[in-house]
Formats: sequence, structure tokens, C-alpha cells
Amino acid sequence: MRKISRQFLKFSIYFIVSCLLLTSIPQYASASTETLEQKIDELISEHEDTIVIQDNEIIVNRMVGYADIERGIKVDEGTVFEWGSCSKMLVWISVMQLVEDGLIDLDRDIREYLPQDFKISTAYDEPITMLYLMNHSAGFDDSYTDLMLHDPVDVIPLGRALEKTDIRQVFRPDDVVAYSNYGSALAAYIVEVISGMDYREYVKENIFMPLGMEYTSIDPKREDNMWVKSHRDQVQGYTTDKSLIDPNQYVIPIYPAGSVVGTADDFALFLTVILSDDGHPLFKERETIDKLFEPTLYFPGTDIPRIAHGFFALPAQNQVYGHGGNTMAFTSSMYFDRESRLGVLVMTNQAHEENFCLGIPEIVFGRPELSISDGPLEDSSMWTGIYQPARMPYHGFTKIYGLLNRVSVKHQGEHDLLSNKISYIQQSPGIYMTKGEFGIYSRDIYSRHPRFKKLLSYMFSDAIHIPLWRHLFEICLVVAGVVAILFSLIYILIRAIQKIRRLNRGREKSSVLIMVQNMLNLILVLNLVCMIKSALSMVAYDSLKMNFTLNIFYLVLTIALSVYSLFKRKGFKRLLYLYIVFLKEKVLKLQLFPRLYYVLIYYIGNFTIKWFGH
Repeated sequence: MRKISRQFLKFSIYFIVSCLLLTSIPQYASASTETLEQKIDELISEHEDTIVIQDNEIIVNRMVGYADIERGIKVDEGTVFEWGSCSKMLVWISVMQLVEDGLIDLDRDIREYLPQDFKISTAYDEPITMLYLMNHSAGFDDSYTDLMLHDPVDVIPLGRALEKTDIRQVFRPDDVVAYSNYGSALAAYIVEVISGMDYREYVKENIFMPLGMEYTSIDPKREDNMWVKSHRDQVQGYTTDKSLIDPNQYVIPIYPAGSVVGTADDFALFLTVILSDDGHPLFKERETIDKLFEPTLYFPGTDIPRIAHGFFALPAQNQVYGHGGNTMAFTSSMYFDRESRLGVLVMTNQAHEENFCLGIPEIVFGRPELSISDGPLEDSSMWTGIYQPARMPYHGFTKIYGLLNRVSVKHQGEHDLLSNKISYIQQSPGIYMTKGEFGIYSRDIYSRHPRFKKLLSYMFSDAIHIPLWRHLFEICLVVAGVVAILFSLIYILIRAIQKIRRLNRGREKSSVLIMVQNMLNLILVLNLVCMIKSALSMVAYDSLKMNFTLNIFYLVLTIALSVYSLFKRKGFKRLLYLYIVFLKEKVLKLQLFPRLYYVLIYYIGNFTIKWFGH
């Protein structure tokens, strides 16, 4: 198979590199290099307080900045960056290669491809298809465990890693869009099963080698490319204020979702093939790459493309597809317009970077036009309410994160909306646009949903409507929990002070029980705080089993203490006594049960009455 010429790339690609930025923009058509250079220079100048800049002109390339500020290591062509979720593009390419070979049908139930003993959490009988995995609509929730681990001893096989994840299916297939790392890695595992090859070997043989990507690794610990492994040690990751993120190296157990690391030149080789007419050497037939970028999902109730076989549609003036990626210390994005043969690649060693990863694609491709429909507009008040992103944990202790990420939508005027203090102008019924955010966040689409009544859709996910009563009820639960914690803390402090001052000389069992219960409450709170902190630190789900055991132990002790306290109270005994008398008389009088049943109740009732009667 032929390889893409690196000399061609040097002629075609414009580079910007900083301590927190590496950008390459292939110039095939559309905009002139000079115009783009000027606009990008203005963007860099606007945000230069967050980066260190040094110019170095090389042909049509310009390289700026450092890979490691502390050690003074400058960015060069050998600098490697983490792709993050851009790694998922390799999954979708792999799937389409097997589709081309007739080995995968995108509309068949994936359980037909998976081993019979493979454990997958499903809550509905409807089939999950490969196309649903590509559209992130298989219905899986999210998790903060087992996503990134700091230097584990071993990397377990992909299938086992998927089975160990704390992921459940919480939505019906094709019901809502909820971006899913698990679903993407599951698709990669199907590639592994169908091809009979380890996914890492498959990608190396069918993507990296044909494209000449010699400086890119996909293995979680980079054991597949020792050159990349050594060069990764020369790069550090930083926050938005240039603070070093330490440590910033980790392992992704479900690695197809985000573990690729490589040079910008190698990533540009991949981008160049994506922009080619025939997709060679990735695909045998031109029809395959044409099909790859046919929309597979539209925004609800519209003809606006949203996803094309795993590639997201960027809100722009033309039809632009691509993907973004975030890791613990890196941010990347790759977007392209195949019609004009224009592509943008941005790779940074900064966590959650947006000014360049989102700003430069917006400069190159432009924002979607904010035009008002000539037809009648809708009353925007119909969409007001509280919305929660579908991509959230919906079980376990981290589901509270959904409560903290809800969006409040209010109507503004007669036709517009205010979402999280950002004004959205109604373009046409259900479609709202804003000028106050990056283009990727510029468009919100509202639609009716049979289950959630109202649905808010944006680029990567849907947000489901939460009834106000439920929202207030859950907030009250959180407030009650906080009050209970404060009460337990204050009670223990007061009792401790009384003990020290010998003001309480009594030895009532009830006060001891209350003291024990409040101490248990504080232990539970500390345990939950530790669990949440660990989860946000990307730990393994198995490492939290001791915390779960402690929670069960707390529950058992609390129930035991509550039951004991109730039985010690005369009022409760009398109430239970009267209830059993009533139950006994009603059962015998009305004969609601078969004879054996009411005889048993009669004797049990007599025994209980006698026991309580003393």
C-alpha cells in the first residue's frame, strides 16, 4: 500500500506550537494562508497571558513554545501529544473497514457478535446495534471509575476491562444521545472479536502501518512503541493558568476510547487520508469513505446532521465533521470539510483548553449563520424548566453529580431563551442560537419526547427535562443531609464538652445510643467524601469495595439501633399491640385468608399480645 508523502504534508500544513498548543491546518482551498495566519495571530495575542510564545519560522511552518516549561524543553517535530477522545475515530474507521469486508452489519444486534459468556449490562429487550454505538444512543450511563488509572501493575484484556466497568444501560436504545466511552470501547471489542486480532494489533496493521504512522502508540502503557514511550516523558501537562499537573501520566483500561499518543505529523497523515477522495489506503472502495460521512443521526425534528458514523457535525457554515478529545492533562481537536478539502488539527498539552482547540476551527470554518426564520416563531416559554445531561452516572453514589450539572432554562422575551445566563435567539421553532459562546456550543435544539416530555439537544449529548417537584425534592434531600451532618457534628461536640465538664452524670442508655448513632453518621459522611474524592481521581471500581462494605455495615447498625430504640419506647409498644389486636379480629371475622393462614396469625397474635401486655 502506498504511503502519504511527508514532503507533501510540509507543503500543505501550517503549524503553530506553544507550550500549551500545537496546531496544524492543511490548506487545500477556501481561505488563504495569509488571512488565516493573521486571524490566528490575533487569537494567540488575545490569550498570550496564558502561554509562553517563541517564534521559529520553518518553510511555511511556525513553531512556538515549550513541551516542558520547568525543564525548558521546546516543542519540536518529535513532541508527542495525547489524542484523548480523538482516539475514537480509529474505532469507527476500524468498524467501517469490517463493514466493507462484509463482516459487520451496522443494523444487527451486537450481542450476535459478542462471546456468549461476555457480560453486558442491559435493561431493555430492544437490540443494541453497532449504529447505536456509533451514534452514542445505546442507552449507557457514565462512570467516574475505571476511566483513568495511575500506573496500574497490569493492563487487563479489553473484554475483561469492559466487564469490570461500573456502567449500566439506563435508557432505551435509540432513545437519547448520551456520549459514551464505554460504548465506543465496546465497539472496539467487537472489532477485536470479529477480526480475531487484539485491537491494538488490528489498528497497527490496518491503520498505522498503511499510513506510515511510525510515531504513534495506542497501547495503554505505550509498550507497542518504545520511541513514543520515551518521548512522552519529555512532555508535561498544564492547567489553564500554566500550573503543572503532577502526575499527568496514567493508563486507560478501556483504551480504545482515548489512549492514543503520537506526533502532530502522524496525526496529520491520518487527517490527509480522511480528506482524500477515495480514502486509500484505509479503504478499498471509495464508496466506503463516502458512506462514512453520510449522516446517521439528525437533531430531533430537523434535517440538521448531528453524527456521521461516530464523527460529530461541527456547527459551521459548511458541512464539517470531526472529533474533540480531553485527557487529564491534554486537549485536542480535529475537524474537516471534505468538500473544500480543508482540515484543522489542534493538539495541546493543557487540560480543558478551548481558546485554540475550539477557537481555531471556528476561525477556519466560520460559525453558523444566525438568521431568523421568515415563518412564525414559537412561544419560547414552552421549553422553560430544568434539564440534566443524559451523559451522567444514574446509579451509585456519584449520581449526585447529575444534580450539580443541571441547566436552568428560562424564557427571555416572547421568542428567546436564557440558558445558564447565556442568551439564545430563536432561529426557527425548536432551534436556538447564541453569539456568546464558541461555535461548538452555539446551537441548542428543543423537541418533545414521549418519556421525558421535553428534550434539549446539543452537539455531544441530550439533556432530559427534570420535573420541578423532583428537582426541589432532591435539593431538599441534599439540604436535609447537610443539616443532619451538622446536627451530628454539633451533638458530638456538645456531648464531649459536657463530658469534660462533668455536667452530664447520667448514664442513660438512650443517650449512649444517640451518641453512637451520630458518630456512625459522621463516619458515613467521611466514607462518602473519600469515595467521591477517589472516584474523581479516576480509581478502579474494585478499589472502592471496602468503602461499600463500610456503608453496608453502617446500614445494618443503624437499623439495629433504630429497632432497639423503638422497642424500648412504651408508646410504640402500645401502638403495635393495638394494631395486632385489630388485625387478629379482622382476619378471624372476615376470613380473608385460608384457615391455615389465620390459625397461624391467631397464635402468633396471641403470643405477641401476651408479650406486649406485660
